[in-house]
Formats: sequence, C-alpha cells, structure tokens
Amino acid sequence: MRRGLLSLGIGKDPSGVSDRGTGSEGKDSASTYSRLLDSAPFAVLSTDENGRILTWNPAAESMFGYPLADVIGLPVTLIIPERFQRAHEEGMRRMRQGEEHRLIGNTVEIIAQHATGREFPAELTLSLYQDEGRTTVGAHIQDTSDRHAREANLEHLARHDELTGLLTPRAFLNTVRECLANAEKPGLLVIDLDNFKSINDSLGHLAGDALLQSVAVRFRLNSDPNWRIARMGGDEFAILIPGPCSEEEVGTASDRILKTLEEQFLIFEHQFSLGGSIGAAVVDDDITDAETLLLHADLAMFAAKKSGKARRVFDDAMRSEHARQRILQADLVSSVEKCEWELFFQPQVDIRDGSLIGVEALLRWNHPDLGLLAPASFMNFLETHVIAQELGDWIINEACRFMAEADTLV
Repeated sequence: MRRGLLSLGIGKDPSGVSDRGTGSEGKDSASTYSRLLDSAPFAVLSTDENGRILTWNPAAESMFGYPLADVIGLPVTLIIPERFQRAHEEGMRRMRQGEEHRLIGNTVEIIAQHATGREFPAELTLSLYQDEGRTTVGAHIQDTSDRHAREANLEHLARHDELTGLLTPRAFLNTVRECLANAEKPGLLVIDLDNFKSINDSLGHLAGDALLQSVAVRFRLNSDPNWRIARMGGDEFAILIPGPCSEEEVGTASDRILKTLEEQFLIFEHQFSLGGSIGAAVVDDDITDAETLLLHADLAMFAAKKSGKARRVFDDAMRSEHARQRILQADLVSSVEKCEWELFFQPQVDIRDGSLIGVEALLRWNHPDLGLLAPASFMNFLETHVIAQELGDWIINEACRFMAEADTLV
C-alpha cells in the first residue's frame, strides 16, 4: 500500500447512474444506489474538476463533522490539512490537463482533517468519471484510526517487557545500534540484582514479580529522562546513557543506580534489602556494534561479582583477559587430539601410619603457548564446551591406564 496525501483524484459516476437506464428501471437503479451510499460505513464523496464538492454521504458527515448542506459547492480542501493542500491542488491541475493520474484505482494512506481540526489517518481510493466533457472525481475514504491504534499497541508490546514496561532486549539493542549509527559514544550499564533468587524462592513468583516492578519504577524515577532502560531477562537490567559518555560518567551513573537499591523494598508486607552488581562500558576504538558494547558491560559486571565490588568499568585488564579466554576456547577444540592434557596423581596417605590409601587426579592443560594451566584458567567455560565429553572420556581412560600400571608395580 502506498502512502500519499489526501488528494481527490479520480472514479466512477458519483451518482452511480448512467444514461443507459431509462424509465422505471433507471429510477429503481438510482434509488438503490442512493440507498447503498446512504448506508455505506465509509465516506463516499465526489467533486467537480475544480475540486468543489458535489455529493457527500452520511458516513462522510459523521467522519468529517460537516453536514451535507454545509459542504455542497465548497472546496474539498476543507478536509485536507493545510500542509498537504498545495500537493492536492497540483494533482487537480494535472488532472485537468489530462496528465497521468498515478493514484487512480489505487488505495493510499492519507491524513485527513475533521471539522474540529483534528487530524486522523485514513485510506483513500480514487476514481474518475467523464461525460460530455465534464470530469467528476470520486473518493472512497475509510478512517483507520482504530487499526493504527491497534498496530501501535502491538508495536508497544513488542518493544516493551510485559511485566515491567521497560524495553525488551531486542528493542534495547536496536536503540544502541541507532546511537552508534549516529556516531554517538554512549555508555552502557548492566545491573544484576543480588539476593533476588532467594526472595523469589522463599516468597514465590508473585512477590518476585512485584519486586521487579518496584525496581523498574525506582530506576525510572532516579534516571535522567534521556536514559533508556531495559529488562534483559530474569533479574538483569541494562541502561543506555546517550553520549558522549566517559568512564567517570558511567561510574557516577552506576553509583546513582546502586543508591536506589539501598532503600528498603516493601513487598506483600515484607521488607527487603537488595544490592546489585553493575558493569559499565563506554565506546572505544574496538567497538563497532551494539553486541560488543553490551558484552563489555557484561564482562565488567561479572568482574564486579567476582571481586566482591558493587561496580566495575570495563578496562584494559578485562580486555586482555577476555582476549585470552577467547584464544583458550578456540584452542580447546583440538587440545585432546594434540595430546595437550596431563593428569598429575597426588597420593593420599593415612596420617596414622603413612600408608597409601588412594590417589587424587589433578587435571592440567599443557598449552603450547601459555604453558601449564591450572583449572582456574579453563573450568569456567570447559563444562559447556563441545570438547567436554571427549576430554571426560580421555580423563577416565588415562586414570584407568595409570591404575593398571600402578598395579603391576605393587
């Protein structure tokens, strides 16, 4: 469907009657068509080639607020917003000169105007009738305000979290992308609530939902009007601070958000204290997309949790560690095939007499570039890595092989 201006263009004979019908047959046809127009749920009107109104059905009276007697002979521009009237006049001029009428027979979206000055969206279909050198322009107009309202509501639901009314992750990322496309340098906060799971488990999901709603309200009330806030899922939130934004500014914003969480929450006659861990990131030369900026803030948030601090800003140390982790995850794929894993067996003895009662197997990764790595370097991603099953089989086989060899030495 094409979007256009309200420009009465071109249709059938507005009376609906041609000269082919005569006598009672013609009169019956005219009467039937007149009744159809009077009962039509959409506006039907016609003008002469100069744009003066010739016919105006009851639906047009209701839609535009003008009685029939008040509009006959007046220019149709009275239902066209002033900013579109010049385009309408140009269209009528082209029609009078016999030029091509691109809108004829098509349905276009327009903006129409009520007698009160209120504007509303509508759909317009145009037609043209020519007889004995006279041109009549017909229009069929439907008010689409209700449909636009429904579409706007659906769009709102698609962009906003149903529980909190905050932006959804997809809408949030789209907003970040828009900022980056406009060469802005925004800041981004990722907030993870502390103690939420225990509250949700002890009092139930209704209390948990009410608490999330209260948190969302506090974030809105204590944020700048141009901040964009989203619920990213569960008890995790994100805030976009339009740029240019410095590390100092995102740090100050983080402290501001943390302060809103310090005050007690009253939910279902229970008082709660909530804390939070916040990761912050700003745009630098390495960031070209929204996902990377969000990842940096996520990494800073996890670093804050790990260090026991309330907030962290993504820095060079985190960047280096993240790059190292990516290298390790990539190298992990072929590590078993390349025989880079080793098991070290640590004896377990009875402290009473010093006798051997067992051994403990310690897993180490002998990385070709980084040397011997302890589990702390790889366990956080090994469990969900595709190599986990293969490495587990190798560990079992290697432990069994060692035990078999140890038996021959005893």
